[in-house]
Amino acid sequence: MKKDNLNKAIRIASIVHAGTKGKSKEPAILHPIRVMMKMDDKKSRIVAVLHDVVESKKMNLDDLLNSGFSKNVCHTIDLLSRKDYEKYSNYISRLKKSQLAVKVKLADLEDNYLTKISSKKLSKIDKEKIKKYKKYYKELSGKKLHQVSK
Repeated sequence: MKKDNLNKAIRIASIVHAGTKGKSKEPAILHPIRVMMKMDDKKSRIVAVLHDVVESKKMNLDDLLNSGFSKNVCHTIDLLSRKDYEKYSNYISRLKKSQLAVKVKLADLEDNYLTKISSKKLSKIDKEKIKKYKKYYKELSGKKLHQVSK
Protein backbone atom coordinates (compact mmCIF):
# COMPACT_ATOMS: atom_id res chain seq x y z
CA MET A 1 0.00 0.00 0.00
CA LYS A 2 1.33 3.41 -0.93
CA LYS A 3 1.73 5.91 1.87
CA ASP A 4 0.69 9.45 1.02
CA ASN A 5 3.10 11.93 2.52
CA LEU A 6 2.07 15.53 3.05
CA ASN A 7 5.67 16.78 3.29
CA LYS A 8 6.48 15.15 -0.05
CA ALA A 9 3.37 16.75 -1.61
CA ILE A 10 4.42 20.18 -0.35
CA ARG A 11 7.96 19.69 -1.72
CA ILE A 12 6.62 18.64 -5.13
CA ALA A 13 4.20 21.58 -5.29
CA SER A 14 7.01 23.95 -4.28
CA ILE A 15 9.28 22.62 -7.03
CA VAL A 16 6.53 22.73 -9.68
CA HIS A 17 5.51 26.29 -8.79
CA ALA A 18 9.05 27.63 -8.16
CA GLY A 19 9.73 30.91 -9.93
CA THR A 20 6.17 31.35 -11.18
CA LYS A 21 3.69 34.01 -10.24
CA GLY A 22 0.01 33.53 -9.47
CA LYS A 23 -2.95 35.54 -10.64
CA SER A 24 -2.22 38.29 -8.14
CA LYS A 25 1.50 38.49 -9.02
CA GLU A 26 2.47 36.70 -5.81
CA PRO A 27 4.52 33.47 -5.75
CA ALA A 28 2.26 30.79 -7.27
CA ILE A 29 2.90 28.32 -4.41
CA LEU A 30 0.94 30.52 -2.00
CA HIS A 31 -2.40 29.64 -3.60
CA PRO A 32 -2.18 25.83 -3.12
CA ILE A 33 -0.75 26.38 0.37
CA ARG A 34 -3.78 28.54 1.31
CA VAL A 35 -6.17 25.95 -0.18
CA MET A 36 -4.33 23.21 1.74
CA MET A 37 -4.66 25.14 5.00
CA LYS A 38 -8.46 25.14 4.64
CA MET A 39 -8.54 21.34 4.69
CA ASP A 40 -9.22 19.33 7.84
CA ASP A 41 -7.46 16.02 7.15
CA LYS A 42 -4.20 14.75 5.69
CA LYS A 43 -5.60 13.30 2.43
CA SER A 44 -7.47 16.53 1.67
CA ARG A 45 -4.34 18.56 2.39
CA ILE A 46 -2.28 16.41 0.00
CA VAL A 47 -4.85 16.77 -2.79
CA ALA A 48 -5.22 20.51 -2.12
CA VAL A 49 -1.51 21.32 -2.27
CA LEU A 50 -1.13 19.24 -5.45
CA HIS A 51 -4.36 20.37 -7.15
CA ASP A 52 -2.59 22.60 -9.72
CA VAL A 53 0.53 20.53 -10.47
CA VAL A 54 -0.97 18.57 -13.38
CA GLU A 55 -2.50 21.70 -14.93
CA SER A 56 0.98 23.26 -14.79
CA LYS A 57 2.06 20.61 -17.35
CA LYS A 58 5.31 20.13 -15.40
CA MET A 59 4.05 16.82 -13.96
CA ASN A 60 1.43 14.30 -14.94
CA LEU A 61 -0.60 11.72 -13.06
CA ASP A 62 1.93 8.96 -13.75
CA ASP A 63 4.64 11.13 -12.18
CA LEU A 64 2.49 11.46 -9.05
CA LEU A 65 1.74 7.72 -8.96
CA ASN A 66 5.46 6.98 -9.39
CA SER A 67 6.18 9.40 -6.53
CA GLY A 68 4.14 7.13 -4.27
CA PHE A 69 0.76 8.84 -4.11
CA SER A 70 -2.27 6.55 -4.06
CA LYS A 71 -4.52 5.92 -7.04
CA ASN A 72 -7.36 7.62 -5.14
CA VAL A 73 -5.33 10.78 -4.53
CA CYS A 74 -4.19 10.83 -8.17
CA HIS A 75 -7.74 10.23 -9.43
CA THR A 76 -8.98 13.18 -7.35
CA ILE A 77 -6.20 15.40 -8.70
CA ASP A 78 -7.20 14.29 -12.20
CA LEU A 79 -10.80 15.34 -11.52
CA LEU A 80 -9.52 18.73 -10.31
CA SER A 81 -7.36 19.21 -13.41
CA ARG A 82 -9.26 20.96 -16.16
CA LYS A 83 -8.41 19.64 -19.61
CA ASP A 84 -7.31 22.10 -22.32
CA TYR A 85 -10.38 21.40 -24.49
CA GLU A 86 -12.88 21.27 -21.63
CA LYS A 87 -15.66 23.78 -21.05
CA TYR A 88 -15.64 24.99 -17.47
CA SER A 89 -19.21 23.79 -16.87
CA ASN A 90 -18.25 20.28 -18.04
CA TYR A 91 -15.20 20.35 -15.80
CA ILE A 92 -17.36 21.23 -12.79
CA SER A 93 -19.85 18.46 -13.66
CA ARG A 94 -16.99 15.97 -13.92
CA LEU A 95 -15.43 16.81 -10.57
CA LYS A 96 -18.79 16.43 -8.79
CA LYS A 97 -18.12 12.67 -8.88
CA SER A 98 -15.90 13.01 -5.82
CA GLN A 99 -16.76 14.63 -2.48
CA LEU A 100 -13.07 15.25 -1.92
CA ALA A 101 -12.70 16.98 -5.30
CA VAL A 102 -15.70 19.18 -4.49
CA LYS A 103 -14.29 20.03 -1.06
CA VAL A 104 -10.94 21.09 -2.54
CA LYS A 105 -12.59 22.95 -5.46
CA LEU A 106 -14.75 24.98 -3.07
CA ALA A 107 -11.64 26.07 -1.17
CA ASP A 108 -9.91 26.79 -4.50
CA LEU A 109 -12.81 28.95 -5.73
CA GLU A 110 -12.97 30.80 -2.43
CA ASP A 111 -9.25 31.55 -2.48
CA ASN A 112 -9.40 32.68 -6.12
CA TYR A 113 -12.36 34.91 -5.26
CA LEU A 114 -10.67 36.46 -2.23
CA THR A 115 -7.49 37.06 -4.22
CA LYS A 116 -9.43 38.76 -7.03
CA ILE A 117 -11.57 41.01 -4.85
CA SER A 118 -8.52 42.17 -2.92
CA SER A 119 -7.16 43.74 -6.12
CA LYS A 120 -7.08 47.50 -6.11
CA LYS A 121 -8.42 47.71 -9.65
CA LEU A 122 -10.63 45.07 -11.24
CA SER A 123 -10.56 44.64 -15.00
CA LYS A 124 -13.56 43.47 -16.99
CA ILE A 125 -11.95 40.00 -17.12
CA ASP A 126 -11.49 40.02 -13.32
CA LYS A 127 -15.18 40.87 -12.85
CA GLU A 128 -16.17 38.02 -15.18
CA LYS A 129 -13.97 35.61 -13.22
CA ILE A 130 -15.54 36.73 -9.93
CA LYS A 131 -18.96 36.09 -11.43
CA LYS A 132 -17.82 32.60 -12.54
CA TYR A 133 -16.38 31.81 -9.10
CA LYS A 134 -19.66 32.78 -7.43
CA LYS A 135 -21.78 30.79 -9.89
CA TYR A 136 -19.84 27.56 -9.54
CA TYR A 137 -19.34 27.91 -5.79
CA LYS A 138 -23.12 28.06 -5.45
CA GLU A 139 -23.57 25.12 -7.84
CA LEU A 140 -21.14 22.97 -5.84
CA SER A 141 -22.16 24.01 -2.33
CA GLY A 142 -25.71 25.29 -2.58
CA LYS A 143 -24.50 28.45 -0.82
CA LYS A 144 -23.47 31.89 -1.96
CA LEU A 145 -19.79 32.67 -1.94
CA HIS A 146 -19.64 35.02 1.02
CA GLN A 147 -19.16 38.67 0.43
CA VAL A 148 -15.91 39.95 1.86
CA SER A 149 -15.15 43.62 2.10
CA LYS A 150 -11.84 44.88 0.70
